Amino acid sequence: MAGFGEIEAVDINAGSFRAVRALSRFSGNLFHQPGVTAIVSDGRNYIRKTDKRYDLIYLSLVKKESENGLGLALTENYIFTEEAVGEYLKKLNETGRKARLFAP
Repeated sequence: MAGFGEIEAVDINAGSFRAVRALSRFSGNLFHQPGVTAIVSDGRNYIRKTDKRYDLIYLSLVKKESENGLGLALTENYIFTEEAVGEYLKKLNETGRKARLFAP
């Protein structure tokens, strides 16, 4: 729908992919669409190791809500470090973008 020809869905939890496949009649069989690849890996390690360049790196639901409700300030997650952001930015094409979905 957004005009991208290839999509790599990367998740460290293989159960996420199994759940989408189990609900494929509802979800439109996403991982069997042309140009879609499901990859079980830690996103930051995957982006560091790949030679590919991207038009968009979209980080969706990459954190758990902290128990104290204070949000990102007390989130222990290396996805939000300065080094991690640098790694993502290095893998973008010249006109590429990085996006982040902040879930409630």
